[in-house]
Amino acid sequence: MKRCLSGAPRQAWATRLELHVPPSIRILALRGYVRLADQSEAATEQKLATLKDALALAGRDEERKLVLAALGKIRSVDALALVRPYLDSVPIKEEAALAAVAIAENLPAPRPAQVASAMRQVVKVTANTQLAQRAKTLADN
Repeated sequence: MKRCLSGAPRQAWATRLELHVPPSIRILALRGYVRLADQSEAATEQKLATLKDALALAGRDEERKLVLAALGKIRSVDALALVRPYLDSVPIKEEAALAAVAIAENLPAPRPAQVASAMRQVVKVTANTQLAQRAKTLADN
């Protein structure tokens, strides 16, 4: 798995994982893959590509939550774009909202227009009042 982040084709790893692998092994491999990406010192674009692959392979909400948490640490509008569709997914909307706000807070000002739009969406979907206030502040700036 470590080679996936250091130059070996991610698609090859993902293809092997999609083949006839027992679900328990697949889940463990995917979790390890996400943790390696999260802890890697790779370029932002490479981390995003790796986490995008992991998000596509995640078959359960537990793994999606792990990927969303890793995306929340990336300072990129592209990371926000990956998180945003999950704001409408009831089982994981709070994790998506937390990741979206974390990304937006770490983007340098002036923030792009899509940040304000995403933050307004967070305000609508989250049940966490503190998180909603943080998102509202970001949307207004």
